[in-house]
Amino acid sequence: MSAIYGVWLKQGGSLPQEQLSCMSEALQHMGPDKHEEHMEGQVFFGRHMFWTTPESYQESFPAQDPAQRVRVNFNGRIDYREELLEKMGLPPSDLSRWSDPEYVALAYLHFGRESFLQHLYGDFVFALWDAENEELLLAKDRTGFKGLFYHEDEKAVYFASTLRALRQVLPTTGYEDKYLVDYITGNTQESNLTLYKTLHRVQVCHYVTFRSNKNAKRVLYYQYHLGKKLDFASDADYYGKFRDLLDAAVKERSRSVAPLAASLSGGLDSSTVCFLLRDYLPKEQDRLITYSQVQNDKKSPKDEPYIDEALASGFFESNKSKFDYTAFEADFLAAVKAADEPTNMYNLGISSQQWKKAAKRGVRVYMEGFGGDMFVPYGHELLAYRIKRLELGKILKQQRFSKEHTYMSSISLASVLIRFGKFWLKAALGNLGYWFYQRKKSKLGGEFKHRVDQNYRRKYLEGRLTGRQQFLASVRTFIGSKDFINLETLVKNFAPVEVACPFYDVKFIEFMLAVPDGFHNKHFVPRYFYRESLKGLLPEKILQRSSKGQFSEIVKLCRRYDDAQKVYAEFPWLRTLFNLAKLKDNASYEWNSLIATRFFLEYHGDAQHDKITSYGEENRGLHLFEANT
Repeated sequence: MSAIYGVWLKQGGSLPQEQLSCMSEALQHMGPDKHEEHMEGQVFFGRHMFWTTPESYQESFPAQDPAQRVRVNFNGRIDYREELLEKMGLPPSDLSRWSDPEYVALAYLHFGRESFLQHLYGDFVFALWDAENEELLLAKDRTGFKGLFYHEDEKAVYFASTLRALRQVLPTTGYEDKYLVDYITGNTQESNLTLYKTLHRVQVCHYVTFRSNKNAKRVLYYQYHLGKKLDFASDADYYGKFRDLLDAAVKERSRSVAPLAASLSGGLDSSTVCFLLRDYLPKEQDRLITYSQVQNDKKSPKDEPYIDEALASGFFESNKSKFDYTAFEADFLAAVKAADEPTNMYNLGISSQQWKKAAKRGVRVYMEGFGGDMFVPYGHELLAYRIKRLELGKILKQQRFSKEHTYMSSISLASVLIRFGKFWLKAALGNLGYWFYQRKKSKLGGEFKHRVDQNYRRKYLEGRLTGRQQFLASVRTFIGSKDFINLETLVKNFAPVEVACPFYDVKFIEFMLAVPDGFHNKHFVPRYFYRESLKGLLPEKILQRSSKGQFSEIVKLCRRYDDAQKVYAEFPWLRTLFNLAKLKDNASYEWNSLIATRFFLEYHGDAQHDKITSYGEENRGLHLFEANT
């Protein structure tokens, strides 16, 4: 892994050495092992290297194909390389011959610019220079943990792994109003916009091309979709496929030059990663190093009994400690100060303490269970959809009260009924409000009418979504969330470790999107599919766990700042922006987003914003629902 940066001087000229030095200095902490630079014609590449995989030691810089047509400046890891070799017609013996960025160069020449990224799996961003076509290409993978940002003007294209590196050398003309409004009102879906008007990001599932005589071209090369619903012969086939794909996801992320470590909270997600990872440890490592933090307040559900159950297997080295709230608050504020943009990732203050300890042990790859809750859903919404549609036959066929999971079945049934009641109540109130709106419609302004009509249209489309379509909409919203795309930058500000998340494996996500609705919540058991698939791997006590641990003091810490009036008093232009964006009858901002923005501006920004621009409604998020209705 590495932090990358560079510049292409489109009109020639001398290299801006002072600017490049500033960019390099801003990225040094992300790649402390080796610094390399390369200049070829008017293209400059630089990187700060952090060795994680065995192949990373042999990486040449910049990576290139055997014909030396393309150059690649790469940050990341390529997965499923055996499969890629087969697709390109290369022998399996070549597996260790090529480094990860060389696989990128080979794929680019074999499949072509338009399709090569569809064949690449893993966590990565990169810059690719095609000397023959005099074209610069910037690309991001399909999950988006790693950052890549750029600035283009008539003379040059600058790019870097962080916004901070670009801000060291490039003028910014103020904040991007649309970005702030979307963030504060809860629309955290990634776009090419950043907080700063002149700086842009490469979006998840996108690549951007630059030519000297053409404007930048953004291309969406992949989109998550439902695909054909799976129809396996038996339930056991679904469970086996789930286990195989998740096992492969863990294996691909276990390539490490140093001991492996992982978080162990005693929950389903972290426990699954730990128990699968024990089969893929480096040869010199006997047991997986695990880090656990237990609550020391009385109100939170306790993780410790489940952690102890996992540790009793004898497979793991335990590093268990009481949660340090003082250290959490310090790390939380440090994350805000180090961030390039506002972020809601408060829980990084929890994990950061573990990452620091692991780094001191020489750990370079650290596994987390992030994303498990999203990509292996609990199934309440899917079941509630069937109740809402009065599909009683399907419900009775798939849902039988489980004696094996009596407690969980009861809790899940109650949750579904509550969601069912809330749906009808919201629908009734919404229809009543729309009736009053129609009566007064002629007296309202055009902009307000447009916004209300779009809001009700979106709600109508939401109501028509099947269970699988709801899941797809959630996945598309979650992948590329503005809060998660900051992950690598925030992690490296705490400790030099690479955080790997097996649940974010694209093959695994595609499989989950094709699984029939009824598997996620069966017999009124949340995540029934998950629990059945992992029988024989996880201890029974963890499989039966129904509660999720929380740190109540963290909630208290965040709520100290839940005072919108105070935020608006400090930054009055935020209120103006918010009022421009919201629907006056029922829209609301996200508390956490507002708090995150306030913190960010307190440490980085100015209390005054020179210019407020009009904010046009653009059906935010509507495309998520229209795609499959």
